[in-house]
Amino acid sequence: MKKVLVNTLTTTCAALILLLIIQTIIQGKSFLDLLDIRSTISVPFFLQLLGLNFMINLGLYFTYKFESKYAILEILLDMGLTVAVLLIYGAIFDQLTGQRWLFVVMAIAIYSFMFFMNAARNRDDVNKINESIQKRKKERSESSTFIAS
Repeated sequence: MKKVLVNTLTTTCAALILLLIIQTIIQGKSFLDLLDIRSTISVPFFLQLLGLNFMINLGLYFTYKFESKYAILEILLDMGLTVAVLLIYGAIFDQLTGQRWLFVVMAIAIYSFMFFMNAARNRDDVNKINESIQKRKKERSESSTFIAS
């Protein structure tokens, strides 16, 4: 569950930064206007975004328990869940009044960010496990050499 909370906070920050950049580009403001976050994002919107990311990460936590021999099926399941939760939240909080394609683009961006973040974390975990295995092999070989002497 700790991993879900960490991923939720990380994706919320990434989504806020992405939304601020997109809004700045669409409105034609300078990037220095990104520093004035109070005029751009309200507290209810932030809490909605935090809840949205929590539901997405919680859903992804449960879908990771599903394993298939086809990796593309797992990716499509995760992406479909992300888009579905995003569209449901958009409908509940009346965010779908404007451009719906922006929600789909945001869902793909959030999922892609999470996918690469998890891949990097998994690579680090694999490296730590491999280091532990090498260390244990070295210790065993040293202890067997010591015993043989």
